[in-house]
Amino acid sequence: MRSMILRFERPAKEAQAPALHQAAEPTVSELWTAVHRPHLEDLHRKAKTLKEFETHLQRWQQFWSSGGPENEEQARRAADILSAAQILPEPPAGEVTKSVLVAFRRWLGKLSIGGNRTGNKHVGSIVAILRGAAELDRLPAAPRVQPLSHPKAAKKLYLSAGQVSALYEAAASATWPSHDRGGHDRPGNQRLRRPLKGGPPGQWRTAIVLYFNYGPRTQELIGYEADARPLTWGQVSFDEDSPDEESRLVCAHGWLWYVPPKQERFKPEPLYLPLNPIAAAHLRSIRPDGAQPEDPVFDWPHCSRDFYEALNSIFATAGVKPKLTAKYQLKHLRKTCATAHDDNLPGSGSLILGHATRGEAVTANHYVNPEATIMRAVQSLPQPEAFSRVFAVADSQMRLF
Repeated sequence: MRSMILRFERPAKEAQAPALHQAAEPTVSELWTAVHRPHLEDLHRKAKTLKEFETHLQRWQQFWSSGGPENEEQARRAADILSAAQILPEPPAGEVTKSVLVAFRRWLGKLSIGGNRTGNKHVGSIVAILRGAAELDRLPAAPRVQPLSHPKAAKKLYLSAGQVSALYEAAASATWPSHDRGGHDRPGNQRLRRPLKGGPPGQWRTAIVLYFNYGPRTQELIGYEADARPLTWGQVSFDEDSPDEESRLVCAHGWLWYVPPKQERFKPEPLYLPLNPIAAAHLRSIRPDGAQPEDPVFDWPHCSRDFYEALNSIFATAGVKPKLTAKYQLKHLRKTCATAHDDNLPGSGSLILGHATRGEAVTANHYVNPEATIMRAVQSLPQPEAFSRVFAVADSQMRLF
């Protein structure tokens, strides 16, 4: 009987799968899903920020579907590439070098997707994902790319006191918002929407007073998007003692305080601001009976369209517009606030806005307590004539409407 010999042979080396596919090194997109997005969510970054990252990643994937750095010229077929249904595989994140990122930025430029600033932001998102992975030892290091130059400072448009007065007067014609956002935004509370105290004119006038005196960013005061963190009644006090446990100051009119979300990473402490009599009277006038600490001061419906339609209508009624640009925006009231405070008390504008000091500002960060300067600035700021005229007819409870 013949014996059967089974012979096992090692596969030829060239027949083996490429080492690139044997390694389980993740791509940038996979690092985003597994590492960086959860990290940003833990830091409570806004949905808008996460969406921006995902937009940049989508274009990063489209860059590779067009052939990557080897075929940058294909970017001229922008319509075909951006509508492509199939995204080809990315390389491992460890193969993303400075030259690859520069090629990605050039590719964006050929597609006419924004200018230098847009290209820098796209590359910055990819680098942020790589850097986060490197800090967790998922990658050896993240490449650095020199950003392209672009205009960094927006025009410093601001309104005169007369223009702010005109806005305040024009708010008398406002018709939105008339009711609060209702119980549907409050779990377990299904009450119907109720009229806002002061009506649309009183609500907008109070907002204009606060924007002028304290200069918060738009949604630090009024949240027209569901994920915003606007000022709440729990952050307003009409007691004279400061809510800051380390402060010995008192203010007869009360206080407001909040942590500016945009600066929270660098300055997590609350910004404590004393109320002047005009700001306090307006806040008292719109505070609803039974307001809870978690209730927004401006409990307006979440609708950016209605918000900006009402705002633009007030500007149009007031006849307030800049000389060169199309229209003013609420951010220009923030600049108006900073300018007015600096004109009144030099150096106080940045303190009122709560700007974080960075770099070598050791004295400002560790030694100087600015609360006395903030108090002087708020109480001495000259008010637009319309504010003072309405305040002069306040009732015995310091309510205006």
